[in-house]
Amino acid sequence: MMIAGEPGKQNVVNPLLDSLGVQMLNGTIVQQSRDYSYDLLTPNLAAGAVAMDKRLQQYYSYGLTVSMPGAGALSYAAKGAFTVHLLLTSNAQSSWLKKGKFTLDSAALTVDHINGDQQGSFPTALMLTRKVNNKEQRIIVAADADFFSNTELNRNNMQTLNTAFAMSIFRWFSYEEFPIDASRPPSKDNAVTLTKASIKPIQILFYGIIPGTLFLLGMVLLIRRKRK
Repeated sequence: MMIAGEPGKQNVVNPLLDSLGVQMLNGTIVQQSRDYSYDLLTPNLAAGAVAMDKRLQQYYSYGLTVSMPGAGALSYAAKGAFTVHLLLTSNAQSSWLKKGKFTLDSAALTVDHINGDQQGSFPTALMLTRKVNNKEQRIIVAADADFFSNTELNRNNMQTLNTAFAMSIFRWFSYEEFPIDASRPPSKDNAVTLTKASIKPIQILFYGIIPGTLFLLGMVLLIRRKRK
C-alpha cells in the first residue's frame, strides 16, 4: 500500500497515518535555489532506499535526487509497530519547513523562526514493514503525490531519479516480480563449426553453381520464347 499526501491535506491523511505511527507535519518544505521555484524540493536518497532496492546503490553514492514540487515533512515513532526506513530526506543546509502561507518570492522567502519555521533535514518518504501472520506487510508513505506524475517522470531541466525511484517502489511491492522479465535463455545453436577447408565448396556452390544454373535457366527460357 502507498499513501501519498500533500501540504495542506494533513488533516485528511494524519488520521490514517496515526495508526502507522507516522505523522505529516504542518507546513511545506521549501528549498533555496537560483534557478527554480522555492517549492520545488529535491530530496536525496537515504540509506533505506538502498535497502528497498540495491539497484539504487550507485545513485545513492552519487548523491542524486528526486524532484518533489510542493512537499511536506514526515515524522515517525521510532518504536512503533512498524520498522521504518527513510527513503528520501531534504537537504538540511538549503531547505527548511515553512509554516503558514507564503509567496514564492525568492527575495522575501527566508527562515522565520518567530512564525515556527524549522530548518533541518526532514524525511519526505518512508518505507514501513512488519510481519503479520508470517507475511510481510509493506507500506510506502510520501509527503508529496506529484513525484509520480508524468511531469516529474519526464522532467528534463534537471537530472532526477523519479523514474528509477518509482520503478524501485513497484519492484519492492511486487517482490521483484515487476517489471516482467521477457528475456529468453540463450540459444544453444550459437557456434559456427565451419573450417577454412569447408568454406571453399560452399563458396563454389553459392557464387558459381547456383548463379550459373539460374543464368542457364534464364537463357533457355528466353530462347524458347523467341522461337515461339
